[in-house]
Amino acid sequence: MFSKLVAPIAPIQRIVERFSPWGVWVFALIALYVRFQAALPFWKSGLTKWQGDTVVQKLTGFELSSSVAYLFENEYKIRQFGGEIDLPFPDVLGLFAALGEVWLSVIVFLGLFTRLGALGLFGMTIVIQLVYPEGFFWLHATWFAMLILVLLLGPGRISLDWLLARMAGAKSV
Repeated sequence: MFSKLVAPIAPIQRIVERFSPWGVWVFALIALYVRFQAALPFWKSGLTKWQGDTVVQKLTGFELSSSVAYLFENEYKIRQFGGEIDLPFPDVLGLFAALGEVWLSVIVFLGLFTRLGALGLFGMTIVIQLVYPEGFFWLHATWFAMLILVLLLGPGRISLDWLLARMAGAKSV
C-alpha cells in the first residue's frame, strides 16, 4: 500500500543495510526514536486530562479532570476563516481526546498496530491544527512529519508489530 510512497527511501535503506553490519539496527533505532518523539507530546497531554497524582492513579482511576470539560466547552474552538466555531459534543470529544492521547501514544511507542495508532494521532493533530492554527510552523508541522514517517515506513524492527509478523511468518511489516 505504501510501497510507492516509500520507494525513494528504500534504496538508501538497502545501501546502509548492505555496507554496515549495524545498518538494519540503525534504521530500527531511528524508527523507535521517531515513534517515541511522535507519541511523547500526546502522552503528556493525555495524562493532564485525568485525575490523580501519579501515572498509575491517572490510568486506573478513569476520572476526567474538571478542566477537560471547561476547555472543550469554552476554550477549544475551530479557528479558521476569520471566525470561531464551537466543537460539537464537548464532553464526548473531551473523553475521546483523553483516551486517544494516552492509548494511541502507547500503541505507537510499543509498535503495536503502529500505523493505525499513528493515523489516529495524525487525525488528532489535524483537529489541533484547526483549533490552534498559529502553532503550525513551530510545532504541528513537526508532529505531522514524524507521524507521516511512521505511517510510511512502519514501526521498524524494534516493535511488537515486527515481532508478531515474524511469529506469523510475514516478510515485512
